[in-house]
Amino acid sequence: MTMAAVALRGVEVAEHPPGSARSPGYAAILLLLAIVAICVLSLWQAVRRSDGGTDDSDESGPGGGGWGRGPTPPCPPPDTDPVWWPEFEREFAAYVNGHLARTG
Repeated sequence: MTMAAVALRGVEVAEHPPGSARSPGYAAILLLLAIVAICVLSLWQAVRRSDGGTDDSDESGPGGGGWGRGPTPPCPPPDTDPVWWPEFEREFAAYVNGHLARTG
């Protein structure tokens, strides 16, 4: 017997033909990973739906009837312009006039 055969016999690799006893182990691991991936995707979809995702319909009442927060009330527009608005309009007009003078 050669030295390689003795070494292989010591770890019992030579007694198992390729793909016989080890393939079920790899198949089980792959199946387990696939099941975990499907579970994670299912949970992600469930959480997305409960947070008001794209699957919500507008046919329910005002409370929504689910775990979601419901519709957000619209913000009323401000009654007046901000204090800085007139200065911004002047600066923007000066910018536009300067830009037009350079290109035209």
